[in-house]
Amino acid sequence: MLKKCKECGDMISDKATSCSKCGYKTVRVGNRKSGCLWVLVLITGFLVFSVFSDRRNEEEKILQAKINSHVVNKDIEKKFAGLIQDFIKTGVFYKVEKFGDVPHVYIGKIFKQVGIDEKSNALKVAFIYFKNLDPRVKVMSIYDGYSGEHIGRFSESGFDVD
Repeated sequence: MLKKCKECGDMISDKATSCSKCGYKTVRVGNRKSGCLWVLVLITGFLVFSVFSDRRNEEEKILQAKINSHVVNKDIEKKFAGLIQDFIKTGVFYKVEKFGDVPHVYIGKIFKQVGIDEKSNALKVAFIYFKNLDPRVKVMSIYDGYSGEHIGRFSESGFDVD
């Protein structure tokens, strides 16, 4: 297929990297679009990996030690609030809030793409955060962040899907 050279107007192949008449270098749009897509995929993958893998060992220790604790701890509150914000920024959670006595977590698109251990750890972080704020918290409701549909509950015994 032929196209017009932007510099001299001569007809050149759409596969050419430069005009044979004037030497003007052409840009192949197809490669740029797919290259951008790959960069976006790699960045998203890196963000998800870094959120879960960098903190996993540290989180596991804190989670196991504190899940049944009823002591309000400002350090835990601050740390877990930061983790929740990271989950929101990377699309693991859409939003996290509390209505009355029951905390609500709205999951994002990335949550659906990660493994069961990562899902469980992310939900444990939110649960411990709310339990640390209010020791009476026994259950957390889980919703789809886009449809608003209730999809399950999380408690000390784990994640129960509707």
